[in-house]
Amino acid sequence: MYYRRKILLALLEAFDDRLEKISLQKLLMLLSKLQQKPDFHFVPYKYGCFSFQANTDLATMIKYNQVAMEGNCWVKMDNEKYLLSMKYGFSKSQLQKACVGVGIKYVHIPDLGIDSNKRQELNSQADYDKLFASYRSDILPQTMDLPKKLLSLLIEEKRIALTCFEANICQCHRKHLADAIVKLPEFRYELKHI
Repeated sequence: MYYRRKILLALLEAFDDRLEKISLQKLLMLLSKLQQKPDFHFVPYKYGCFSFQANTDLATMIKYNQVAMEGNCWVKMDNEKYLLSMKYGFSKSQLQKACVGVGIKYVHIPDLGIDSNKRQELNSQADYDKLFASYRSDILPQTMDLPKKLLSLLIEEKRIALTCFEANICQCHRKHLADAIVKLPEFRYELKHI
């Protein structure tokens, strides 16, 4: 993700994921004044200042469900709830079309994910381990009907694949979700991490 977009998301997060349009522009201008090499440039506007760069970035972020406009406010979205990615070929619709095209049934279950605000600052394996310990203790017990739903799907279809863009199984929640499914009493299959 581009650095400017990270700045926009960080500002929204700092204000409980919601800021009026004008307030966001003014805060960006104040931040830019503190930077030696400003990330945003501004032009005078009847309500203060305006950055075309920020608006271009925000328009792109709307497309990827990172932000939304609600009334006169920018709102940060929890993009784990929406399978949209800036990586080509990894949006829900593209992935679904590709799967269906080769005879694979595609099921999207967004509630199995981890909120994006909990996935910030993952700089080491220890950070991931801490995140997944929380996932196992806090999220999975509250959503045990979903691993059961996946097991029912497995029983019906004879095999399933839990997919994620994250290649390293140790840095993805699908490992812990799969472990929860394996522990269910009705599980009689082989688990493979590929």
